[in-house]
Amino acid sequence: MSLKKEKLPIVGKKILIEQIVKRNLDIGINKMQIETILDSLELEIIDIVNSGKKIKMGKIFYIWKKKSKPREAMNLKTGEKMKIGERWIVSFKTLPSFKEKIN
Repeated sequence: MSLKKEKLPIVGKKILIEQIVKRNLDIGINKMQIETILDSLELEIIDIVNSGKKIKMGKIFYIWKKKSKPREAMNLKTGEKMKIGERWIVSFKTLPSFKEKIN
């Protein structure tokens, strides 16, 4: 008997924009304005993380980059061992206030 991992539905950018517009009907912001803001936010997050700074997004999460250590890995098809050098990885940590709201 195998246990299948439950697939969660993904809320994409289009749906997210629609939900933000619905939540903010009273201020009269439209889909195009929200999309521009989200695009700008995405670019700012990338620039800030690339500059070596840590981002705190409200009471939701932190995101930053750090270097991974070099390591040895194995090609699963050939069994050949290979070295993977150090590289930048993205780290993410949810804040306790966010965890409380989803539990």
